[in-house]
Amino acid sequence: MPTARIPGRLPAGVRPTRYDVSLRVDPRRERFEGTVSIALAVEVPTRTIFLHALDIAAKRVVLKGAGGRSIPGTLARATAQGSEPDEGEVEISLSQEASAGAATLEIAYDAPFNGQMAGLYRVKDRDDWYAFTQFEAADARRCFPCFDEPSFKVPLRATVAVPDGMLAFSNGPEESRQTRDGWTTFTFLETPPLPTYLVAFVAGALDVVQYRGRCATPLRALAARGKGEQTELALRFSAELLGVLEEYFGRPYPYAKLDIAALPEFSSGAMENAGLITFREELLLGYERTATRSRLRSMANVIAHEISHQWFGNLVTMRWWDDLWLNESFATFMATIAMVGATRWTSYWTRFG
Repeated sequence: MPTARIPGRLPAGVRPTRYDVSLRVDPRRERFEGTVSIALAVEVPTRTIFLHALDIAAKRVVLKGAGGRSIPGTLARATAQGSEPDEGEVEISLSQEASAGAATLEIAYDAPFNGQMAGLYRVKDRDDWYAFTQFEAADARRCFPCFDEPSFKVPLRATVAVPDGMLAFSNGPEESRQTRDGWTTFTFLETPPLPTYLVAFVAGALDVVQYRGRCATPLRALAARGKGEQTELALRFSAELLGVLEEYFGRPYPYAKLDIAALPEFSSGAMENAGLITFREELLLGYERTATRSRLRSMANVIAHEISHQWFGNLVTMRWWDDLWLNESFATFMATIAMVGATRWTSYWTRFG
């Protein structure tokens, strides 16, 4: 059994080294399906693996170890002393003891779209349905079984299948897409190491607007159908702010692309998901000719804050949530530097904090 239990955290003994997440998402329905393959480092022999999965119904659980040996398992609420099953902690009970070393845990499951805009949730806007995610602080576990703590920072490769006519996006650039039997499957390139709370998915009949100016980073805006034309201003702000931040840090933007997504319904103001920043729609959409000076300033500042997080909070991450204040403090500081350097609000230090 894993040992060294720390209150509020998963026990030591097994840790993830990579995720492969495959989702089948139709936001017109009430549930979605998924398969996750988690590469593990098993540090001590064990018959029990603890991780997170909330409101998830497992259909198949198997651990594959060295030499191709497969060990069936079952997923249930954690019962060990010190566990937190109400927070989504679960235990995988294996039919045989797993040896120490590298292994792969495979779980096929289905789950409901969340009704409180946490985890993977669905939204209807006009006549179209969309699926979005919000994982911070601990809701990735509602979308796929995972080690849902910020100290576990590993690469992730995602595949998302959606009904024909819909698009899907994730943290990595699209590698390929294939259409078959009424579904289009989008495969995304593997990400750099990420904690689960910075993983994101967006799907639906989205407008995609490519930034047409000069920017070293591939930059796009995503918006609900018919609203893409309202993203031009946000794209321009993003490109200008990126340039100032890259110069200040002395290193390029740390991810392969940047999508800024305007969500019709979103519980937070914005979320700094690596390479796929999500915003409440009213914070990102607008026309310069009709927006007030205050609204333009607010739009630029929230974009600056979330892009700053790509370095502070994403590239450099916290071990636990008690350091979240550092993420936010540094992002607020850097957003002010970016506002002064890239926008008309050169006296923005007077609004710092």
